[in-house]
Amino acid sequence: MSYESKKRELSRIVAWSILARKEGEETMQRCRAIVYRVIQGFALISLVVGLCLAFGFFLPTKAEAIVRRPVYAVLIGINKYRDRRVKRLRYTRRDVYGLYRALTGPGRVPRRNVLMLLNHRATKRRISWALRRWLYRKVRGNRKATAIVFFSGHGWSGGDGISYWLTYRSRAGSPRQIKRTALDHEKIAYWLGRLRSRRVVLFVDACNSGFAWSGTRSMSMIRKGFKRVLLGKSFGGEGRVTIASSMQNQYSVETPKLRHGVFSYALIKALRGKADYDNDGRVTLPEVWTYLSSHVRRLAMKYKHYPQSPVRSGPSTGAIPLSYPVKRDAPSVAGVKGWLTIVSIPKGATIWVDGVNMGKTPLRVSVLAGDREVVLRKRGFRSWREKLRVFQRRERSRTVRLLRGGEEPGRRTGGTLRIVSTPSGATVLLDGIKKGRTPLLIRNVET
Repeated sequence: MSYESKKRELSRIVAWSILARKEGEETMQRCRAIVYRVIQGFALISLVVGLCLAFGFFLPTKAEAIVRRPVYAVLIGINKYRDRRVKRLRYTRRDVYGLYRALTGPGRVPRRNVLMLLNHRATKRRISWALRRWLYRKVRGNRKATAIVFFSGHGWSGGDGISYWLTYRSRAGSPRQIKRTALDHEKIAYWLGRLRSRRVVLFVDACNSGFAWSGTRSMSMIRKGFKRVLLGKSFGGEGRVTIASSMQNQYSVETPKLRHGVFSYALIKALRGKADYDNDGRVTLPEVWTYLSSHVRRLAMKYKHYPQSPVRSGPSTGAIPLSYPVKRDAPSVAGVKGWLTIVSIPKGATIWVDGVNMGKTPLRVSVLAGDREVVLRKRGFRSWREKLRVFQRRERSRTVRLLRGGEEPGRRTGGTLRIVSTPSGATVLLDGIKKGRTPLLIRNVET
């Protein structure tokens, strides 16, 4: 190769090197520009998100901020027993279905988390399997899960101080047969105590008195020496609570006007959202107990004229979630109104709402939603004052019994009741409480 040829080849190589270097620099500049734009974009996004958070945008609402813990439930209801000597109940099946719908409504507990045992399926073997195996496996992996057990049917108390649930195949020929074929509460307490969950709630809508009358949920049998013990006995443990439908000396009633047991009806309403007092989209155990303790007795007196009072036992700490109903309308929206209905005994009392004279009782008036201070005044009677929460587009009703000027709040006044029977020696129960035997004179009976 000549000198000129080598010179041209070297010039060509140098030219290609210079061109490649320029293209590399341009490529690097393009890459730097892209990187700078990406960084600027991230910086702008971070600035916008920071401003939004600073001014409260995109923050989760109170309902969205709630952590939903899983809920598992076993619902047991028996209204027809195989042994015809056991009195048939009318509404236990409706109790279970109503509770099932209250728990598994839209956006609530998944249906696969609820097990129903009705009538012929509620045998002793099947119930024991549900509590020992099914519920145990469901809550095994989550200690913060809530386990709910509900029983609606007949209860019975043995002379040994142990309460029993009558299952579908229970036989009522003798106390020995009942003990052998029914499910005693000691076993139930042991099975529930084995659950790894720290949140276990047992609801029992059954009474266990030694005798029954029409429209109650107790064994239709009279035996000497049968003890009356509380069916809702505590089974211990943190966050483990039993709520029984009635006290040990009371019946658990059901009524055709509600087509439910009184206790079950109030429980269904509570889980559907009536007990969600703070309107956070979650019904907790304290809220349910507050609702039951105030409504069960009122409903029993209204439909059966009988003072049934629920009983709670067992320790609990914090708010155990039971249901996640649809959130109600907010109670304090400016300009949105609800209705307030006030009835007084005696009637004719003047109603003041937030210091404004609204008229005389009975009265239905439209007021702004929120907490309203209501005062009733009537000459010769003590003034009544209370704060009532009114929800938007809803009605709040209240019946108030005014005390006379000379009466003290909480003082009972009444008359004298004389009871005579033929033959004498009959046991007298007043509001479910034993008063003695006839002939009997009872003073200061509340009117």
